[in-house]
Amino acid sequence: MQATTTQRLVTWVSEFHNRTVMFKIGEFYFLTYGVLAAAAFAVGMTTAAWYYGAVGQDPVSMVFFIAVGLFPAVLIGSRAFSVLLDGRELFRHPIRTLVKPGYMLHGGVAGGVFSMWVYARINGSSMLPLMDALALAMPLGHP
Repeated sequence: MQATTTQRLVTWVSEFHNRTVMFKIGEFYFLTYGVLAAAAFAVGMTTAAWYYGAVGQDPVSMVFFIAVGLFPAVLIGSRAFSVLLDGRELFRHPIRTLVKPGYMLHGGVAGGVFSMWVYARINGSSMLPLMDALALAMPLGHP
């Protein structure tokens, strides 16, 4: 059975962001979505570090925290929430559920808040300036 034009168009549009090559260097292809997501992350991290420095905190520690603590916690939290959303399916087909792609924004926020709490406890600082810096940077750093 041949796909209709509408089905092909829908497939093309849904896969467009992962197939559009922005540029190529040697054998490496840089896809548009990946490059723009990395640029958004860099802008968000720079904004958070700038704000954190503007309120009298150490901006270098903010960059280190974002790269080593916050970013992995957001990824783990968003993936965990996605897997837990498919709770019934997880028990029926665990491997298929675990390898199925997907992330949830709510899990990323939960993972980020948890990592901010841990960071504030370790540094003995307040969470409020940290949350302010990341609240300012999150819309800029989200692709």
